[in-house]
Amino acid sequence: MIVKLRILFVSIFLINSAIAKDITVAILGAMPSSWEEQDFRQTTLHLTRAAEKRGEKVIIGAPFKMRFINGKNPNLEYFNVENSKHIEKLFKKIKGLVSPGDKVNLLIYGHGTPTRYESNYDKTKIQLDSERVRSDKIVKIIDKYLPKSVGVKTIAPYCFSGSIHRLSHTRNNSCSAAASDFRTASKGESSCIFGGCQAIRSYGMDIGEIIYKNPNMSLSDAHEIVSESDPLNQRRGDLSSIDYIKRIFKKGPYKIRKNAIQQFFSDGPDPTPEKNYLQKACAGKKYAHNLSVSMLDKLIEDTKEIINTLDIESSFKKQVPKFVIKVFENKFNRYKDQFDDESNEYKIFHNSLVYNIERQEEQVKSGGLVDWNEKIFLEKIKKELNQKTNELLRYELYRERIQLINLLYRNGTEDQIKKFEDLIRCENS
Repeated sequence: MIVKLRILFVSIFLINSAIAKDITVAILGAMPSSWEEQDFRQTTLHLTRAAEKRGEKVIIGAPFKMRFINGKNPNLEYFNVENSKHIEKLFKKIKGLVSPGDKVNLLIYGHGTPTRYESNYDKTKIQLDSERVRSDKIVKIIDKYLPKSVGVKTIAPYCFSGSIHRLSHTRNNSCSAAASDFRTASKGESSCIFGGCQAIRSYGMDIGEIIYKNPNMSLSDAHEIVSESDPLNQRRGDLSSIDYIKRIFKKGPYKIRKNAIQQFFSDGPDPTPEKNYLQKACAGKKYAHNLSVSMLDKLIEDTKEIINTLDIESSFKKQVPKFVIKVFENKFNRYKDQFDDESNEYKIFHNSLVYNIERQEEQVKSGGLVDWNEKIFLEKIKKELNQKTNELLRYELYRERIQLINLLYRNGTEDQIKKFEDLIRCENS
């Protein structure tokens, strides 16, 4: 009899696993301008359409109802969300729709605000409508209503969104991608004419579009591809797996830069500093626009030699499992395969920018008038060029990630390593 009950239990479990379903949920904050409206709407629309292609039910929780929620799709539902109590009601509803083994694909998008103290990195906030809700409170609500057997895969494009990774770190089979870390505001591009601004692109719009075109793309691949072409956010946003290691060992944004007194009298955490891989590759050169044509050609030639000889697998410690190594090998190989095209595009961009900078400097020397808007624009493009240079030299980024992973397998606990591997599996599923 006991054997029969065990067989029945296993059979029920296997049936439930075989019919496990996903659900997509979007939680959106207030949109005070046309820029936010376009950004939030486009991001949500793309992720909603991707979910529909996968056959998922979609619930959009927001203080407003978007035009595409018109009742024509029975699997698309609107839920009014203006404060944390509404979020509780939303996840109480979601609890009744999911079973063990299911996954919630979650978008959280709104105005983010920073934490007061850099040591309280889970206390950033997101503006809904009538309330600014702390990240750690959102995590507690979700953990309260969703069983740990239900996975949550989160996309967080808002400012200071890195703190949302705490949700992934507290649950099994869960992971997340953020546009920025808890210290830094995320940025998007806009075009402003006659006082009105239109969104051109943002991390949210980009990752929404790429998932819409590839509905079954992994969160890891989507985040990586978007980050490669997102110079404004400068790789400050991470996947939950790398963020997890940084949290454990207080690396990157989690390194405390101010003592308690300094934190008390400050306006909040300082933004994470920009990286500059060019200084490592070319001693004495800090800015990419100062590279001559011959120096740039030499830089590209040297970089190509480095990436063609760099052995990713041997760079990892022996304890790192093959499936983890394979994830980073695949990303590095894609970088290597597209390097020629990427470097050619970079040269065109670089040479065009250098020409305009030199022209402006000549105007200044000759006492001519310089257009102020053009000057501001060129300064922005200089920063974009610096980040494009970082992307061209991103073998340094992969080296940094390998060093972090080796640190975990050398000094981390068994539970920490197990959690990291769970995050990697979720991000790449």
